[in-house]
Amino acid sequence: MYRVVIVANGKREEAITKQIKRGDFIIGVDRAAFWLLEHGVIPDVAVGDFDSCKPGEFEKIKKNVSNVQSFSSEKDFTDTELALDVALKKKPHEIVILGGLGSRLDHTLGTVFLLERCSRAHVAASIQDEGNVVTLLIRGRTILEKREEYTYVSVIPVTDSIILSLEGFKYPLRRHMIHRGQTIGISNEFISKQAMITIHRGKALIIQSSD
Repeated sequence: MYRVVIVANGKREEAITKQIKRGDFIIGVDRAAFWLLEHGVIPDVAVGDFDSCKPGEFEKIKKNVSNVQSFSSEKDFTDTELALDVALKKKPHEIVILGGLGSRLDHTLGTVFLLERCSRAHVAASIQDEGNVVTLLIRGRTILEKREEYTYVSVIPVTDSIILSLEGFKYPLRRHMIHRGQTIGISNEFISKQAMITIHRGKALIIQSSD
């Protein structure tokens, strides 16, 4: 069992370091590599164009991180996708992206849809911050454990439509068709310790939120 944690250069909280477990392979993206060093965590790899680093910060990254992969700022991929390339080459059983949700909506959406690449590679993946856990479910079933820190569960179609069943939720559904652009799947709640989501057709984002 091998887990890769990507710490992206979006919104980062102090709690990020608590989500990193012993044995994780850690990738620091752009200035997030410096942020990790400042918080006592040495990334295994630092990836990016490092254009957000202040004077002296990139030098500290190069001095303390054994594997630094630096790219031009004029490139076809975001730094987070470049980090995902590194992660997938490690053939992990799970990838967790921290700091991937930020103030720039374009980068946030781009990062969310990187979950499709993980799915195609048959690697479990999630994007997490203090208030959200985002995963992608493609025609399959997942069982969620109720956690005190997450009040709501939302299912948002990615394809034109999905056929969805929900069990163990306040608002259950049975083979219900939801079209992309409809919001019936937003803000459901657990009524038991476990709940099951089944996507009979299509793809959907599963988002657990605290508020």
